[in-house]
Amino acid sequence: MYARWSRRNRLLLIVLVLVSIVFLSLYFRENRQGILHRAQSAGLAVVSPIQRVVSAVISPFSRSWRFLSEIGHLSSENVDLGRENARLRQQLVDRNELQAENERLRALVEWKKQAPFETVAATVVGRPPSNWEHTVIINAGTGSGVELGMPVVVDDGLVGQIARVSPWSSEVQLVIDQRSGVGALVQTTRESGVLQGSVNGKLRLDFIAKTSKARVGDVIITSGFGGVFPKGIFIGTVESVREPSYALFKEIDVHSEVDFSRLEDVLVITDKKPPIREGLR
Repeated sequence: MYARWSRRNRLLLIVLVLVSIVFLSLYFRENRQGILHRAQSAGLAVVSPIQRVVSAVISPFSRSWRFLSEIGHLSSENVDLGRENARLRQQLVDRNELQAENERLRALVEWKKQAPFETVAATVVGRPPSNWEHTVIINAGTGSGVELGMPVVVDDGLVGQIARVSPWSSEVQLVIDQRSGVGALVQTTRESGVLQGSVNGKLRLDFIAKTSKARVGDVIITSGFGGVFPKGIFIGTVESVREPSYALFKEIDVHSEVDFSRLEDVLVITDKKPPIREGLR
């Protein structure tokens, strides 16, 4: 029975193919006014309204689907672009940070080449929460050879001294701290005084006689008195000179080139009494 059904199907298929060939032959041979062309036009006239209705119903859904698909695609692209932007932005930050670090370290290396004493490099890792204290924490301690009272410098000049020390870190009291006192010397006049910090972070040179010839722009260096700071380290320059009638000494403000609010890398002088040439900076 299956064989009979297969033969019938094959016969039907052959008949349909032959009929199609006949109709196609007649269609291409007749003119546009022929019966087959008119039948095609009539069919289109019947089908077209149905197609328009179906299209009108389906079109909004089709557009919505395309819109949602495009949104999903754009959202995925935006996520990828956001990740790429974040990666490129971080690369730029890393490159700029590395460049800035290299410049700082290069300046310290150049300073160290000129200095005839031993130093230990350290990085600032902390600051006090209070604005009344002018101190920083560095990541070098007794384990690195750092001891209490040792001077701390950068290429722009004197920073301060070690005030507290532990095996792996130390607290540096900055020269601008109001509790700080540094023996200082006016390089041109050779007059000695004491450099004091203040609450507002300004530097003042005290105990300079009214007869002093110190003037704005003169270089101030460490005097070496007191045995803490070696003689000759650059501190800053005279910013202003006043002579109050009620005072016994001149009031001299000193400008340091060190940006104490942006300290990152420093050197700790570990020699006890190192020789040094004046104005080293």
